[in-house]
Amino acid sequence: MVQKEWRIIVVFLWLLLVASACTLQKVKTVEIGEQVSMKHKMLIATEYGEFKTTVVDGIIAALKNEPLYVKVIDVTQLKEENAADFDAILIINTCMAWNLSPEVLAFIDKVKSKDRLIVLATAGDEQWTADLEAVDVMTSASQMESADQVTITVTNKLRTLLATQ
Repeated sequence: MVQKEWRIIVVFLWLLLVASACTLQKVKTVEIGEQVSMKHKMLIATEYGEFKTTVVDGIIAALKNEPLYVKVIDVTQLKEENAADFDAILIINTCMAWNLSPEVLAFIDKVKSKDRLIVLATAGDEQWTADLEAVDVMTSASQMESADQVTITVTNKLRTLLATQ
């Protein structure tokens, strides 16, 4: 019985190590456009990953001719940002244990104008959705074959949001 418990503990620790290794790489902060002179300001907070990077790069490319300042950060840096400084905020976060990460939830909780928020949750089950009142939430699996469609959908949501600011 004790040997079985040790096996469970070893397997759990191995899974924890694998999960933490997947999230060790951070997104580098990138700023596009002049913060002072641009008509609109957008914050994109994301995690590192091929799918997420493809979506963010596609959004930036689609909006490159807009009078828009864009700041891209890792979701772990959200606590350092003031939501009121941005006209639109896109958060791309992995659903873990049927919820968004604690730093994302804490940031969303502090945002007064939740209509400025769009959340893209990546999850194994595309039917899952974050239960966030007054926040535009969509869910997608991190599958590269759907990256273009997700990029188009999110870009259209951002354009609509920015047009109302």
